[in-house]
Amino acid sequence: MLLAVCSPRLLSLPLLIGFLAMAAPAHSLLAHPRQDIEVGPAEKQAREAVRGLAVQEEEKKAEKAQEGEDDNSPMLETDASGVNQPGPREVRLELWDGSVLTGDLGIDSIHIDTKFGTLEVPVSNIQFLRPGLESIPEMKAKIAGLVEQLGDKEFQNRERAHRDLLAMGLAIRSQLRSFADGGSAERKKHLQTLTEEIEELAEDEDPTQAANAALELEDSITTGDFTIVGRIRETEFALKTRYGDLQVKLQDIRSGDRATGKSTSAVRKSIDIEATAFFQREPAKTRIRVKAGDRISIRATGTVNWASWGNMASSPEGIGNQGQWNGMNCGALAARIGKGDDVIKIGEKADFVAKSSGELVLGIAMQDNFASQEGYQWTGKYTARIVVEPGPGK
Repeated sequence: MLLAVCSPRLLSLPLLIGFLAMAAPAHSLLAHPRQDIEVGPAEKQAREAVRGLAVQEEEKKAEKAQEGEDDNSPMLETDASGVNQPGPREVRLELWDGSVLTGDLGIDSIHIDTKFGTLEVPVSNIQFLRPGLESIPEMKAKIAGLVEQLGDKEFQNRERAHRDLLAMGLAIRSQLRSFADGGSAERKKHLQTLTEEIEELAEDEDPTQAANAALELEDSITTGDFTIVGRIRETEFALKTRYGDLQVKLQDIRSGDRATGKSTSAVRKSIDIEATAFFQREPAKTRIRVKAGDRISIRATGTVNWASWGNMASSPEGIGNQGQWNGMNCGALAARIGKGDDVIKIGEKADFVAKSSGELVLGIAMQDNFASQEGYQWTGKYTARIVVEPGPGK
């Protein structure tokens, strides 16, 4: 009999508030509460639950902002999810700017012209793909121009060309051998030194990685049965990624693979650290989140010029006679994890295990009085190649 005399509006009120608690955004209920309705215990409990969700959302936003995640760029994160099982057209592309994209290539096969004719290679059979210099005309012209500058009459132009070529690393390992000195003693000396320095880089790399890094004239596609060398016909791909559809040009691709049967947990990235990226100012964000126990490997090249000190220049190891900061030479490349005060010397080469979790940042060690003086000038940059692998048991 009670149901017969109750107002339908009053009967529907608990159901309505329960529905709103599940369907409406938390902030809409909190921002516009009904003041003209006296709610009962059930309604109060629903509102308290919604208010609790809103507080949790705000706490998460504040935590992310405190950890330096307040920009829109994606954070790369180590993930020990196991062995990758890609779809038939799924590929992983590493671009020349250091970006790594994974998604559906948009086509079933790639066509490659060889001296034996044109072959059609199913994407599902591809293990490794490498565009050559003939498909990257801008890169080919840049390398030739820099080699030409190795014999320039100006010392600074020769040194700059040497640094830029060395920064390309193993990619130009085989190409340097194809250049003649042109009768220039300076070019001959630089070519010989560059060859030796790049061979040293190869010694620090995994043999398979070092072989795959070499940039040849022709394109190559490796399958489970053989490697095909020639010229890839497709010059652009419509890559479907989890972040949307992207148009990727062949000349922008450093390498591609299917990652079949291989762990995809490691994060690899290259970034530039500008000359004024001091820890007292603003170190360089890598956008890589590491966890305690992760194994981190960093290899660095480049030069920072101390313009206010004449021709003084610093490698990632720093300068020994210009003081120290936190126990390392000024000008040295260093790393920090999260917002802590602990810094780790990197120099030209470092391998270490993360003791805490957070974003990996890289910066340049510098005395406080130098770093805070706006009148001092620094130019140039370091380039760091980073590999982060999950720690055991993750």
